[in-house]
Amino acid sequence: MKYIEIIHNPHDKMFKQVFRVRENAISLLRNTLPEAVQKDLDLESFYFENDSYVSRDFAEFYSDLLTTVPVGGSEQEAMVYFLFEHKSAY
Repeated sequence: MKYIEIIHNPHDKMFKQVFRVRENAISLLRNTLPEAVQKDLDLESFYFENDSYVSRDFAEFYSDLLTTVPVGGSEQEAMVYFLFEHKSAY
């Protein structure tokens, strides 16, 4: 009998695997943040945070990505948070 591994929360794993690739995350930021916001951010120097604000109760339906982005020309940083809703029907 062939063993089949059951993947729990495949959508969450997919989002995190795709958007933890730096180039993909930068592309996401560039394609979703308004230009007026982007002009003040140093997107090339952002870094990932390890925090997640999605509770276990909602992990089946949501994934999140938290980044910290330096604000250009200053010592300040901005936190950019994305919440992905994923639903599927079988």
